[in-house]
Amino acid sequence: MAKQSPSQQMSTLSRLAPTVSRGFTLLELMVVLAIAGILAAVAGPSFQSMIKSSGVITERDQLATAVKMTRGEAIYRKTSATLCASNDQASCSADADWKDGWIIFSDDDGDGTFDAGDDTLIDVGCGNTSLRVGNDCSGGMLTFSPSGMKIPAGSVVVGFCDEDSASNVTGHAFTVSSVGGVRYEGDPGC
Repeated sequence: MAKQSPSQQMSTLSRLAPTVSRGFTLLELMVVLAIAGILAAVAGPSFQSMIKSSGVITERDQLATAVKMTRGEAIYRKTSATLCASNDQASCSADADWKDGWIIFSDDDGDGTFDAGDDTLIDVGCGNTSLRVGNDCSGGMLTFSPSGMKIPAGSVVVGFCDEDSASNVTGHAFTVSSVGGVRYEGDPGC
C-alpha cells in the first residue's frame, strides 16, 4: 500500500469517524421542559405577590405626590388648596375613600367644598379600587393654607394594603406632618 500524505490520512479518518449529530434528543428536550415547568410553578406565586406589592407602592406614591402638589398649589396661588377623596372625580364625596380617586382644587371661597363657579379644579386622580385603605387619619380630606401648613394642624397617616386582607403583601403608608411635609413611613394598618 502506498504511503498517504498527512492530508489524505485526515480525509480518510474523517470518513471513517461516525457523524456527529447537532441538535437535541427528545429526552434532553423533555428534561429541559420539566425543569422549566418546575421553575415556573415555584416562581409564579412570588411573581404575583411582587406585582401586587408594586401596585400598593404605586398607589401610595401617587397619593403622596397629590398631597405635595396640593401644598405647592396652595403656596403658589396664595389661597387654601384641598385634596379630597372623590367617587366621580368632580366633587368631594363623603362616602369615598382614597382608593376611589381624588380631586385637588383651590378653595378660593374657603368653604372646604368644590364649587365650580368659585373654585379652580387643579387635578384629578382615578385611584385603584383593587386596593384597600388601611390607616386613614385624614377623613378623606387634606387642606393646606396659603403658607403650606396643614389645616387643621397635626400629622396624619394614610396607608394602602392589598384588597385581600389575608394576603402576605406588605402594606405601605405615608405621613403628612403639620407643616405639610410628606414622609414615607407610618403604620399602614393592614
